[in-house]
Amino acid sequence: MVIFKGLFEIWDRNKAHVKLQDTYSEIDKISRILAKRIKALREVQKVLVSANQSLVKFGPRVTGSLSLEKTEFLEEYLVHKLEKLAEEASKRWEQAVATLEGSEPIDPQEQLELQRIKQFLDELMGEIPEEKVLHEMPTPKEKLEAVGRWLREATDRCKEVWMIKKHEGELQRTVADHEIPVLIRTVYNNAHPYSGTPALLVFPITEPELKLLESEAEKINACQDKNYHVGWRKFWRPKQEYETDDNTPLKEPHINVAITLNGSSKEIHLLQAA
Repeated sequence: MVIFKGLFEIWDRNKAHVKLQDTYSEIDKISRILAKRIKALREVQKVLVSANQSLVKFGPRVTGSLSLEKTEFLEEYLVHKLEKLAEEASKRWEQAVATLEGSEPIDPQEQLELQRIKQFLDELMGEIPEEKVLHEMPTPKEKLEAVGRWLREATDRCKEVWMIKKHEGELQRTVADHEIPVLIRTVYNNAHPYSGTPALLVFPITEPELKLLESEAEKINACQDKNYHVGWRKFWRPKQEYETDDNTPLKEPHINVAITLNGSSKEIHLLQAA
């Protein structure tokens, strides 16, 4: 719950303040609206992608299945956290209105965090319109392109905030080349083209190696050096899982990771090794 973690921690230790009741109410309302919009647009996206996939002449990019996968974060993670945020904000409002007066000063940390969350939610509201906007578009193609664009932009914004909050308070510094862990360098240098597909890089990795790679990635990413980074496709998951992907010729279960060393990036598919 990285994005809202700071606010929940504050709420766990502090009582609700009567002067913040309007903000609690606003966050409750916006969170519920966003969760509802995301659910609706994801369902539309799935229907449109499914319809296109039945047409053999379309590839994964045209059908929209790649966008569907890349915006999975919204449905798998964000919707549930928004619903949790709405629930807790509602409780907070009830506690605040039950207080006759604010006998204690407002916690500046809570006020700052509420402002940050409210700004974030408002930005998402601007990027995720109501489903009815799609009904005004004349063709399924336009609808598919629009919903894919909206959800990708929202996902990118969430990922940006996620990374900022995840490494908040950590010292930002430049990574020296000799600091790159051996396993990360090995995966990067030895990833090889998948059979018949030069642009599709794969690398076999064992379970212990995957666990180590996840740990090493955390340390590198904590430096917040854009020239050295390990980015998981499913960045929100505490543990990466092997999955199949209909968007590539690779039908074996794998994990998508982008590794950047010295400013140069490679998209790599990690295969499960014995």
